[in-house]
Amino acid sequence: MWLAGSVAVTILDYGRGNTVLIEIETPIGRLQAVGELEQIGQTLYFRRAHIQGLHTGALGRVRLNAIGAAILREAEVDAIVIEGGTRTTGAGPKRGRRPPPFRYPR
Repeated sequence: MWLAGSVAVTILDYGRGNTVLIEIETPIGRLQAVGELEQIGQTLYFRRAHIQGLHTGALGRVRLNAIGAAILREAEVDAIVIEGGTRTTGAGPKRGRRPPPFRYPR
């Protein structure tokens, strides 16, 4: 687990509608994410998300939770729901499907 404050989240660019490009700086490297950002009540939704930057398996669930906690603090919301975009690459049955959503409650 990382110390509080060791993860920085920055919105780099705004596109059409709610589309944003986000950079997430972690102790082990940098991630970039693009998707549609929307807040409904005290829940922040990041839809059609595509994330790149670190090798597969670099984060694990504990580190993903640390990133989620940092975003919760920064955005001052009670929950974040990340809904991945449809996979356009990869082999097998996952191609063309959306991954299940991740929910990060406070």
